Amino acid sequence: MGTLWAKSRFAHKVPRLPIKCVTFGYLWAKPVLLIVFWKQKHGFTAFGITDESFQSALHSAFVKLGLLYKGSISRIELPSIDANLQASVQSWSGIGQLRVEQSRHKQALRTITSNMNEYFRTTPESAPLKSFIISGLVGMLIIIVVVYMEMIG
Repeated sequence: MGTLWAKSRFAHKVPRLPIKCVTFGYLWAKPVLLIVFWKQKHGFTAFGITDESFQSALHSAFVKLGLLYKGSISRIELPSIDANLQASVQSWSGIGQLRVEQSRHKQALRTITSNMNEYFRTTPESAPLKSFIISGLVGMLIIIVVVYMEMIG
């Protein structure tokens, strides 16, 4: 029987990075990833929703707070408080995000999202099971990557 793993005759031509470069890369990868995640998460995220439930919750929050609004589901203008919201819903995963463009309106965003949470708690809608499965798989993948990076780093 022959060997399954044979050394390639071209292996000597592949440049190898010194260990210091690899360690330096891992050392800086964690803070850079944290900064990227921090910048992306200026807002609120809802899990287990549909397009219709997210839009209904937004509408309910605006009505309850007496806020006039105009725009589409992705960009919402609130002229009464001079704020712009960005909303995105990924139906396939059941995740929706809501952000405010002006940082001075973060408190208004918190009030809107707390009213949306109240709507989600009081309205009996079935959450798509697919979103929980995808979120669980992504969470497990992140944990595996973090453990792997800690083991080699």
